[in-house]
Amino acid sequence: PGISFILRAKNEENTIGMALDSLKNLKIPHEINIVLNQCIDGTAQEIGKRKTFQNIHIYDYPFQLGKTGIENMCTPVTSVHSTIWLLNWIMMKGNFQYTMRWDADFVMTNSLANEIENIIKEEKQIVNISALFSDTGKANTEPYLWSNELIPRYLRYSLWHLTKFTKKTTNVI
Repeated sequence: PGISFILRAKNEENTIGMALDSLKNLKIPHEINIVLNQCIDGTAQEIGKRKTFQNIHIYDYPFQLGKTGIENMCTPVTSVHSTIWLLNWIMMKGNFQYTMRWDADFVMTNSLANEIENIIKEEKQIVNISALFSDTGKANTEPYLWSNELIPRYLRYSLWHLTKFTKKTTNVI
């Protein structure tokens, strides 16, 4: 078992290097699948600096995505302009048993790495790891890690994208 990280990047040159570097210390097999979405800055160059040392796959997604809010709610899930479509598309690129959504400003801490490695070692079927906002300490309610055996898919719900599971999720953090 291993983990496929999925990451959408649009003009993230200031933070993506830190996010990718923080994944280097994981002991479990992993890959990083990055979707470049209409980048016009040095994001690709920042990724390229790390590609030699990490299992990184880069994909280009040329379609403009709807913004979060009314525009996103009006964009059908089946449209290539939907964030949901993009997330489902990149999920299909993963080669490992688990998938984790990663953002260009996330940092893998030692405690999170240990938690993830234990989850994968125990082969838990469904896991819901919530991101903590560093400024407020509040937890995000969006699922970030799950087993691909359940074939989850993103759905549109209100202004946020949530994952639909075929079994009950278990909070671990």
